[in-house]
Amino acid sequence: MAIYILLSLITALYSEISVQARSKIIRGFCVFIVIVIPSLIYALRYGIGTDYFIYKSFFDKSPIVGFDSRLEWGYVLINLVVHKLNGNVEIVFFIVSLIMMSFIYFGAKYYSKSISVGVAMFSYMMLYYQMSFNAVRQGVAMAVCFYSFRYIHERKLIKFLICILIASSFHKSAFLVLPFYFLYYLLEKEGGKEIKKFFIYLLMMVFVLNIDKLLPPILIRVPVLSNYTNYLQNDSSDFSLGLFSRYIPFLVVGLYLCKYIEKKDNIYPFLISIYISSLILKLTGLVGAKYINRIAWNLEIVLILIIAYSAKAFIKRRELFASL
Repeated sequence: MAIYILLSLITALYSEISVQARSKIIRGFCVFIVIVIPSLIYALRYGIGTDYFIYKSFFDKSPIVGFDSRLEWGYVLINLVVHKLNGNVEIVFFIVSLIMMSFIYFGAKYYSKSISVGVAMFSYMMLYYQMSFNAVRQGVAMAVCFYSFRYIHERKLIKFLICILIASSFHKSAFLVLPFYFLYYLLEKEGGKEIKKFFIYLLMMVFVLNIDKLLPPILIRVPVLSNYTNYLQNDSSDFSLGLFSRYIPFLVVGLYLCKYIEKKDNIYPFLISIYISSLILKLTGLVGAKYINRIAWNLEIVLILIIAYSAKAFIKRRELFASL
């Protein structure tokens, strides 16, 4: 555990220097450290991660299985190229982590005028970096989805769709993020905004609590998504109120600061909406769809921004005790 804390601190420190330093050489060196060092740690592991040996086995069989695998084409392509060049699975993990860390860093850097990039990167490393060892493909999808949020705010549909296509090439659950491009327009339109948010959240909740009945007919008709029906075939509930003990404090703090931060950066309320949506999706555990709630991770990743926004707001408001 100590090595991950140290790695998180180093990543945070160099992330902050990378946006504060005046020298391009220093900034470039810091970005190199932020992206490459965690990727080396990610690659140079043995047996760490619940699916480590499954991914290793797939790499060994990739020339035979190819794109007929149930795995997404982006991840398969990396395996095939590395195998063709006589590489090993460690190189696959290294490349995957390079992609993941790059999208997270540059995604956080986009908000650098409003947040501490170092805090955002520290939050990512502590909350999601280790988790990605157990969810390799989805770790990449989460990172690319995180980066795509900027294009929702900028209303750049083509770039947003390209990001979702890249993310879905590692994990199909990235398609979940697509509706939020259009929900942004609904939520940000002036007039009755809070009422509209309430009804959107209510509709999400109704859908989530009936997901085991509503989703299978849709998935069966889409061959590329049909294997996800297996994740809904679970009769027992996998939900605990303790699950929310990790997330609710962040939400309470985010809502407490929302009006204050919104005056300085109008994208913040939408980031809160994305986070609330991720919590609603976690309710799938109530209907036994315990694996489907993992798709909420593609939205939940916005939490690292909420933490960074909150820390900076508390400091500016001189509420230092809360920021700590």
